[in-house]
Amino acid sequence: MNAVKSRTLATMAILGTLIAPSLARAQGGFVGPGRYEITSVNSGKDLDLDRQDGTTVMQWSPKYKDNQQWDAHPADEGFWVLRNVMSGAALECTGPGNGARVRALPFTQSHAQQWRIVQARDGNALIVSRLGKALDITGASQEEGARAQTFDVNEGANQRFVFRKVVTDRNPPPPQNERRKEFDRERADAHSGVYDERDHIWKLQGDGVCFYRGPNFEGHALCVRLGEDMRRVPDDWLEVFRSVRFFGRVRGVDVFQDPGFQGRTVRIVRDEPDLERFRSDRGERFERQVRSFRIF
Repeated sequence: MNAVKSRTLATMAILGTLIAPSLARAQGGFVGPGRYEITSVNSGKDLDLDRQDGTTVMQWSPKYKDNQQWDAHPADEGFWVLRNVMSGAALECTGPGNGARVRALPFTQSHAQQWRIVQARDGNALIVSRLGKALDITGASQEEGARAQTFDVNEGANQRFVFRKVVTDRNPPPPQNERRKEFDRERADAHSGVYDERDHIWKLQGDGVCFYRGPNFEGHALCVRLGEDMRRVPDDWLEVFRSVRFFGRVRGVDVFQDPGFQGRTVRIVRDEPDLERFRSDRGERFERQVRSFRIF
């Protein structure tokens, strides 16, 4: 048996053990159709579309921007298409061999744009092209800008990814091209937030507070008015807050570790651009697991 055939059979064997059990449970956070940020286990960096050329797919530190978000759509049975939110282009493998570049190209739903999301042995996700190779960060690099390629399935850390669901039914960022004003206004009003086109952030008109997914008040925001305390933070917002900003006459917010204003409490009395560095007056480090909060 020659080396090429041996590698092919080995790849098929690995996929055979991975695909069957993965159909019954989530793969590294992937739970079906929706919008995701996709993070490399090896580097902690997100799958990113180059804003300059609009086709280069690489890894970059999380920025909570639309070029690092991917919409998963079902394709042929068992396969998915991953389309970049910024451009609408689809993740495509440019060839069947090892080292083939992965790019974002106009959506056609060709076989080169179809992927299986399967579970690796550690529970994280492998993204396997219909052409047979796995999405892979070149050279197992941890550097900014390292390119995406495809390679034989080996379950290396540079082939394993974590899918983080992006909340799209609560304060979605505006589309980059044609802004659907009425849709956005309806969704924003339902949760008090208003997107500021000039500053490119979510804000709140009146008295209240906004918690943001990203540092420096960037990304999706959960905005709540004074007098509308949150007795239970929705499950899809758990452990995602990175910054908080006050509006109007708000003097502070008490955040609680448990629902119903129970458990460990931390008081925040000013805008905090990076909650991971925040410490309370008693020296307690802020933990992003906020289950309820009260504004004052």
